[in-house]
Amino acid sequence: MAGPPAEFMIEAALQAAGKPGDVVSAVCSRQSTYGNYDCQYALAERPAETLRANVLQCDLAFYLEGCPEH
Repeated sequence: MAGPPAEFMIEAALQAAGKPGDVVSAVCSRQSTYGNYDCQYALAERPAETLRANVLQCDLAFYLEGCPEH
């Protein structure tokens, strides 16, 4: 089962964390059935630097640190 595009997930999670960035490349692998993804990505301002993030899918949104309380 394919998930959402990796670049979209990371951009959405960065925006939710207040750190928007232009993701130029990304690869994510699903870690569980609950929408937990391990991602490696690069930003446009530092394309040679590989960054890593744990992205969580909460309903239809994506977050870096966990789902917000409703």
